[in-house]
Formats: sequence, C-alpha cells, structure tokens
Amino acid sequence: MAEWNISNAVSFSMAILISTIALAGFVTYYFVFVCKKPKIYCNNAQLKMFIEKHLKVVTEKYYPAPLYFEGRLQTFIGVLQREIKPKLLPYSRDIVHLQDGGQLALDVLEPSNHENCKSDESLMACNGQSEKPLVVLLLPGLTSSSQECYMKTVSLAITQAGAIAVALNNRGIGGVDIKTPRLFSASNCEDLAEVVDYLHKKFPLHRIMAIGISMGGMQLCHFMIKYPEKAKRLVAAMLVSIIWDTIDGLKNLESGFLNKFILNRAITGNLVHYARMFRKDLDSRDCWDFDKILQSKTICQFDDTFTGPQFGFPNAEAYYMYSRVSGRVDKFPIPVFGLSAADDPFQPGKYLPVEEALANGSNLALIVSEYGGHVGFLEGFLPLTKRINYLERIVIDIVQAIRIHGEDLVLTDKEIEI
Repeated sequence: MAEWNISNAVSFSMAILISTIALAGFVTYYFVFVCKKPKIYCNNAQLKMFIEKHLKVVTEKYYPAPLYFEGRLQTFIGVLQREIKPKLLPYSRDIVHLQDGGQLALDVLEPSNHENCKSDESLMACNGQSEKPLVVLLLPGLTSSSQECYMKTVSLAITQAGAIAVALNNRGIGGVDIKTPRLFSASNCEDLAEVVDYLHKKFPLHRIMAIGISMGGMQLCHFMIKYPEKAKRLVAAMLVSIIWDTIDGLKNLESGFLNKFILNRAITGNLVHYARMFRKDLDSRDCWDFDKILQSKTICQFDDTFTGPQFGFPNAEAYYMYSRVSGRVDKFPIPVFGLSAADDPFQPGKYLPVEEALANGSNLALIVSEYGGHVGFLEGFLPLTKRINYLERIVIDIVQAIRIHGEDLVLTDKEIEI
C-alpha cells in the first residue's frame, strides 16, 4: 500500500513538473516571439513625424490574446464573436438616394455631450472660432452592416475619440430595400463617391476622414485612385485588414485544409445565403445563372458566377485583376494609415505592399503586426468581454490625433500630385 502511494505521489509530481515546464515554455515563447511592436513602413516625412508626435499605441508592443493568437483563430473569434452590449447601437439613420435610382443607409452615432462634437449650426454661431470637429465615415467588410460586432466596437471607439461615426450600409444591407438590380463589390466605388459628396454637404464645417475595413478598405482605395479630387475632401484614410493583392490573397484562402475547407467554405456559405436573399430583386438581369451561383463552394466560384458578371467582368480572375490595389499605392492623394497583420489568412505578410510604402512620394504608412489575423487584433485573456481591443485602441489613437492635430496632415500641392 505504501509503495502504491509513493508511486502515485511520484506520478503526480512528474505531472506537475511537466505541466510547469510546458507552461513556462509557452509563457517564454509568448513574450519572446509573439509580443512585439508592429513594424511601420513609411517614407513620407510628414506622416512619420505625425506618428512619432501623436500616435502612441502603434509604437508600443502588441500583446495578442494568449489563448488564441493564431491568425485564423483571431479571424473567426474577432469577426464573429466580438460582441458587446447593447445588442443594437442607437444610431440615427440617413437614407442616401443615389443617382442611378438605388439607395443606401448611413447610420450616425454621435459622442454624448462631447464638447468636440458640435453641430454645424452651433459652429456657425461661434463666429471667429477655428475649431473643426471630425466626422469619420466607416466602411464595412463583405455583407456587413452597421450592427456587425466589429462595426459597433469601432463606431464606439470613434465616438470615444470625440468624433462622429457614420457607418455605411451598402445597397441591400442594413434593412434597406434594393431599388435597382445592382449591389456592390470590392472595386466599385461610385456609391462611395456620392456618399462623400453627401457628407461634405451635410457637415461643411467638419473635417472628414474615412476608415475602411476589409472590403470597405478596398472600396476606399479605389475611390482615392479613381476620384482623387473628391478624395482630397478627406483629411486622411485608414485601411484595416484589406486584401492588397486580390489574386494572391484568394489563392492563399484556397491552400491548406483549414483555409480551404473551413474559412473559405464558411465565407462562401454566407455569400450564397446573401445571394439567395436578394434573388427576387436581381433575377431580372441576364448576366448570371442563379442556380449555378447557389452551388458555389469557394469564394472564387461565387465571384466567377455572381460578383464578376454583375459588374461586367467575364470571370473572377478579371475581377480580381481589376480589384488589386498593389501596384497603385502611389496614386493615393491623401495620407493613409494601413493596419495589417502578417498572419492574416486573407493577405499574408509576404503580399503586403511594403516596398510601395517605402517608395519616394508614397502617402502610405503601413503598420504591420506579427499577429492579429483578419479584423481580429484581440488582446487580453478574455477579449470577448472587452469593448476595446488592439484594433479599437489604434482607431481611438488615430482618430483623436487627427481630430486634434489634423492640420499636421494637410499635404502641400506638391505632395498630392498624382
């Protein structure tokens, strides 16, 4: 009996020792190899000075959520489970009627009782004052509305920084009826151009900036490239987890078991559901076979049968070629902050436009964290109970800096030549 007790004690002690060593090894690995400062690629002296003087978060170490710091886990949990209360934010809604007869919704969230958030009427009454509050247009990812979990946390971050958040709902999204048989894509930016005009008229005494998340960031890039004069109405832009190189990004989503059969299939299922929901409104067009669309198993198949034909592309490859932002970063006419993670399954670090950010004349400051996934950037042991994670902290930092020191980002005529 004594021998049995001794044997059990030895086994228990060995288990404790092995667990302690494993835990120590994980903790060492986490703090040495995971927790790092993001790399900032920028060759624009004005942007670099702005970052050094006014931005704090991006110059410090990022501590990813230790229980799931891997990119795909950050992506799934960050995009789908970043839940907060209340379930629905108390936006006020503007309906924008578009030139082709379509419509979309802008959901507005204002800081409560914030001295830096004044209406144009009150600003006009303050004769001689030079204060210019900030409006931030927030562009969502694929099929997301203003009430998507990450859209809510970022909207709240914007208001916490003292600015007005204006969350865009693309055609058919957010409970707005479709008036024309046309939706949206990553490269189509005509609707965005009309929205910027609308905000410029509604808030003539405010500075305006834009934050584009995932697909919304790609739309913002195409807007800046296609409409540089309209884009100059924005004091700056921020791009979060965008697919800079669409072709290589989608190829990566089709490689490896987890990417192809878990992540890709999950997104495609959501897209097919979305197409089925709007079939009655879109079936009048003769550019597609809806039965084939609903059989899509990958994002590429969906874009080949739905997104591409909708906007005049013969196939997904042609659509992806046109949608690429890489190679055209030099066309950005305003200061741009890009936030990406090197382990983003949609756009791994090797495909990021580092050389373009470092090129002479570039207006891009590319901020790259080692971890963070796609629209993840979670931190802390229980990030799902937090309204503010790393992404939101960076948004607060940038928005507040631009609200207070926006004049430091106004480029000279020579700098904005394209």
